[in-house]
Amino acid sequence: MKRYFMFLMLFSCMLPYSAGAAADVFQSEGSFTLAKVTKLGRSKSLYVGATPSIHKNMPGPELLEECNDYCASCDRTTGTCLRCDNGRYLKNNYCLSCFENALCDGVKASCEVGYKLDGDSCTEVACDPWKPETGGHYWNANGSHSIPSKDVRCWHGYGAYATISVPNASYNSVGIRFHQGASVSGSFSTKQLSIINGTSATKAGDVTFSSPVTVTEYVHLAKGRTATFNGGLRGSPACKVEGGDGTCTCTTSKCSMDEEVACNPWDPETGGHYWNANGSHSVPSGNEIRCWHGYGASASISIPSNTYYTSSSLRFHQGATVSGAFTTGQLHITNGGSATKAGDVTFNDPVTVNEFVRLAKGRTATFKGGLKGSPSCQVEGDGTCTCTTSKCYTN
Repeated sequence: MKRYFMFLMLFSCMLPYSAGAAADVFQSEGSFTLAKVTKLGRSKSLYVGATPSIHKNMPGPELLEECNDYCASCDRTTGTCLRCDNGRYLKNNYCLSCFENALCDGVKASCEVGYKLDGDSCTEVACDPWKPETGGHYWNANGSHSIPSKDVRCWHGYGAYATISVPNASYNSVGIRFHQGASVSGSFSTKQLSIINGTSATKAGDVTFSSPVTVTEYVHLAKGRTATFNGGLRGSPACKVEGGDGTCTCTTSKCSMDEEVACNPWDPETGGHYWNANGSHSVPSGNEIRCWHGYGASASISIPSNTYYTSSSLRFHQGATVSGAFTTGQLHITNGGSATKAGDVTFNDPVTVNEFVRLAKGRTATFKGGLKGSPSCQVEGDGTCTCTTSKCYTN
């Protein structure tokens, strides 16, 4: 009997049953938790709430995948990260921290201006003022100019004159080449500061800095040029002269030539200006002109107002008139070694002579605007002369 009963039980288990019956068997108002599903080393417990029941034709539970930490957008069916948090980049399905000098948008990494991508790092490239992609900034214009506050690692300005505004920033190099000079405001730092002529025929003028400036390597000056730091110079830089012709020194307030180069009117490199012509002539403005000499038959000369020269010479045998108030160390109205003799000269505006007036014998200099400076009077060759506030003449 016992053996017969066991046989019936075994037979009943082998009989088929419908899906609906199975569903009825598992209908419950309770709840259950499926076991953790582990895939590719990561796991997630799937929870099914108590209220819903598993009914006929209901699909099985979807297996969800996790993405790595810092993933902002994840494909949960595959575990693929589509986008990382800001300040990170995506690589091999991982969200990695942005590295130095890089810009990361959550997907890819790129480098700041002046750097190039090299694997998982940004390496610096040499800054060229003429190449913006290296962080360079260049302009060729007169007047006011502001250095941009972003993406500038070196800069160079060129022209006649300039008023330059600089943000509080650090640069690899700074170049200033304005032949009538420039003024710079704004405290900044640079490795190298250059006030040189370069290969251009236009020469650099003096530059004045109104705010503190730090130079960590060197200041490079054209011959005869001066950089004045009204706000102070920091960094104890070396001083170099363009072309190696001479030496210069930097203090906390100025970088200048150790020995001032004597101005020769026939040598523009020394700040000289010379012309041989009749008629109207204007002496160029700007502090690159330190002395001048005019020669010819007759002339009407215009001098930039409020300028200073180490010496001024006029040799026009039919005479000359001069307009413009200026100051000079020496004033020459002489024959020199030429067969052409100097004529008289009339100055329409105030003139200051700090050292002496030198006249050819028989010549007169008339100062309609007045002569200042109380200069002595010298005669070329023999004789004596006298200077008053309105005239210098030979006796």
